[in-house]
Amino acid sequence: MEGGKTLTKPVNIHILESKLQYIEGENIIEANLKDVVMLKIGQEKYIPIKGQMMKIIIENEKGMIALMILGNFEAVVEEGGAYGSSSNTLATMKLSSIDIGGKNIMNHMELKANRDLGKSLPLIFKYFVVVDGNTIPATRKGIEEYLQTPEKIKLFRKFIKTNKINWNKPDNLNKILDFFA
Repeated sequence: MEGGKTLTKPVNIHILESKLQYIEGENIIEANLKDVVMLKIGQEKYIPIKGQMMKIIIENEKGMIALMILGNFEAVVEEGGAYGSSSNTLATMKLSSIDIGGKNIMNHMELKANRDLGKSLPLIFKYFVVVDGNTIPATRKGIEEYLQTPEKIKLFRKFIKTNKINWNKPDNLNKILDFFA
């Protein structure tokens, strides 16, 4: 927290908007991320970036690679229709619970009794390069848009070709930090 204050509470990072929530008594409170410097859960560290909590994957003196995890609610809604069409009824039947905007009209005892019948929500993993206070999508296109000038883009393309960057492997993204050094 700001000013070096530390809190120890049960926490959750909500996968709808990657917001930090904690329990205060009997209430679930959404944290004001302007007050949060870092969150530590076991050995994992999370930081607020642009109003969303992101997990630090790689951190060194050059910068960091951060991961934002979101729920893929659209995939659940689209799944299961005949001939590839959408079937909202079928898809929503697969969810154990969904609470959007604080509105939930489901019977909690029924949810508890049927919780094993639910389906895991697919997740979306978005990686970001964080350097010099800038948060850049960890994609070739995202970095080229950040670089803007043709000279820098040319250098970057040569760098990724030389270093054989595999954008699908998070451990491989640490090489990108070398480009910004």
